[in-house]
Amino acid sequence: MATWWCGQAQPLRYVLDNLDFLVIKPAFSSQGMEPVFGGKLSGEERSRLVARLREQPHKFAGQERVHLSMVPVWSQNSLTPRRVVLRVFLAASGDSWVAMPGGLARVSPSPDTAVVSMQRGGGSKDTWVLSDGPVDLFTLQPPRGQPLELNRGERSDLPSRAADHLFWLGRYAERAEHLARVLRCILVRLTGEFGASGTSEWDSLMKLYECLASPHSRLSEEEPEGHPDPWRDLEQEILSLIFEEQRADSLNAVLSRAAQAAANVRNSLSSDTLRVVNKFSASHNSAWGYATTGEALALLNRNIGRLAALRGIEMENITRGPGWHFLGVGRRIERSIQLVRLFRAIIVPLSPRTWPTLEMLLEVADSSMTYRSRYFTELQAAPVLDLLMSDEANPRSLAFQLQDLFEHCRYLSDRPSGTGWPLFKQRRLEEAASSLLSADVGILCQPDASNFREQLDHELAGTGAALPALSDAITHVYFSHAEMERST
Repeated sequence: MATWWCGQAQPLRYVLDNLDFLVIKPAFSSQGMEPVFGGKLSGEERSRLVARLREQPHKFAGQERVHLSMVPVWSQNSLTPRRVVLRVFLAASGDSWVAMPGGLARVSPSPDTAVVSMQRGGGSKDTWVLSDGPVDLFTLQPPRGQPLELNRGERSDLPSRAADHLFWLGRYAERAEHLARVLRCILVRLTGEFGASGTSEWDSLMKLYECLASPHSRLSEEEPEGHPDPWRDLEQEILSLIFEEQRADSLNAVLSRAAQAAANVRNSLSSDTLRVVNKFSASHNSAWGYATTGEALALLNRNIGRLAALRGIEMENITRGPGWHFLGVGRRIERSIQLVRLFRAIIVPLSPRTWPTLEMLLEVADSSMTYRSRYFTELQAAPVLDLLMSDEANPRSLAFQLQDLFEHCRYLSDRPSGTGWPLFKQRRLEEAASSLLSADVGILCQPDASNFREQLDHELAGTGAALPALSDAITHVYFSHAEMERST
């Protein structure tokens, strides 16, 4: 089927010139867009579609419209015409391919439906080809009743693509949880008692928002005093970061990527795991632009709970094979990266004016109760950093993430398939982490005259650079077959 990706200038021109004869589809399945038949659009609908194609052409593809055949289908005690698509299967045979007899026939829900889709109420049946003679009953399966050789997975190799998807499922799940916790921390304060712009509370809240480093921010870079309602502007920005489908760094988009990664390895995941992941796509019932802050908070709480459920199922239901370890590597790398960014953005430049960010940092790291049990309500930089960075007993700390990451790495590098493991990058990270975690936290938290902690920033920078370097090296060794389309 002829297809034109609109991300290139010449195919885009062809699609725009021949819109009446083409079907416009999303270039990436995570967009969740329905096919659009150009010839059926009104003038206004056509103009809107052309504007979208020109604005973000890389997200769309045009395909020639195929007029599907009709077949009789037995429905409601009678034969009725339906559109049909036949899916056939090929088997490799030396340097060629052999078409397997039969296939899977899918039919439309009505004669007028131009798209054959199970999601739109279509049906499917196996298609058999009758043989002219006896059927060959040869099979590679062992005879029934023959004792099976015991296998605990030690000799099983994980396909590279499966390892790739599991690794990124871990990263996207952690990224989504971190984003949800930061957004909830901000939104709770926006809906409660809140200081005016220019106060210590406002500066602290903006400091936490800046930790997200969103490239698609809707907030103006001008001073908030120049805006009539900066509180409302920030609220709308947070709602955009939760709901907006077209925003690549929104919670909606990150959860969609996690769900897509899981869907790509659904044969390796239990039904309970898939049930949790499938709820990600059902999380955003409120259309962007109409959601209230109350709906947003409820949605954030649900997603944090679902992500925690996913993490629990991983720990209890997945066997400790290579796939589980790649999933763990992805999780630990992502959470470590996020923690380092938080420390550099909040603790390194901490000043009396932004002191409330310490409480927010504890909340985002889900460690507020642990801190209070040790230090009551007295907030200081050194105890906060010790709990969230150096305390190996805290499962939310950086030390815990790195320790678990190195255990996953040792397992994978010791396997027969681990001969190419990037040990050099791993050792660089181990050295940077050892230097950071062995340093005196009290000294690291001593500010200079401008309230900047240069030594802490230097140590964090080393670990912060080594983490994505290890991730890139693992990708190069194990996943280099894949197109470079991930959001790192």
